[in-house]
Amino acid sequence: MSLRREARRHTHEQRERELRRLMRREEEVWKTARQSIVSIPFDKPVFMGYKMFHVVRDDITRSPWAEQAALILPYVNHVIYCRRKDFLYKDRDTKKMVPVKHDLLPIWGYIWKRDKLDEVWPAHIVAKFGPEYVIHRHYAYRWFWGHPWWFVSKISRHYATHYRDVNGTLESERQRIHEKLQQEHAWRKLYGRGDHCEGLTQDPFDSTNWHLYLDRLMETGDGRRFRR
Repeated sequence: MSLRREARRHTHEQRERELRRLMRREEEVWKTARQSIVSIPFDKPVFMGYKMFHVVRDDITRSPWAEQAALILPYVNHVIYCRRKDFLYKDRDTKKMVPVKHDLLPIWGYIWKRDKLDEVWPAHIVAKFGPEYVIHRHYAYRWFWGHPWWFVSKISRHYATHYRDVNGTLESERQRIHEKLQQEHAWRKLYGRGDHCEGLTQDPFDSTNWHLYLDRLMETGDGRRFRR
């Protein structure tokens, strides 16, 4: 190998090591920022829209299955939020307003093993769960409840009682590292795919947008932040 090629290879290796170091540092700052978030209460609850969730059906609550349904509900309950009370959204293909699909959540395999559900729950309840083999990052199982009619959807008003304040120093450092990685196209160079953060319109740790939102909230009482 020529000296010129060796020098070029060494330069590329140095750049890759620096990019990996920045990515590790960004993850460290991101985790530290999440841990340092402080919840500050509003003076009064702010109306944010509506939430849809699952409850046990009335006739099931009066049946011998009531206790089993109460055990299952925390694992399969699916909570979604929307500004519209009818939970309609515009379909991208048909351009028509269609209702949100509200199904029970599956129980992922790691949760099933962590809580030892096959040992805690009665055998006849475990038998009503159907496993499915899926590809999710790695190969994994998830378990679906076989009697979804035990539960029904319910809608209620949703209020925000706190907002989260982010550490400005950590946020600035993370944003600086993130911009550097985007400029260097780090994800494409290291993993052979496009920058997964390109086109991100709103950073969850960007306090500028959050402060503008709070100013509008205090002036007008309008709690809308995201468009549906």
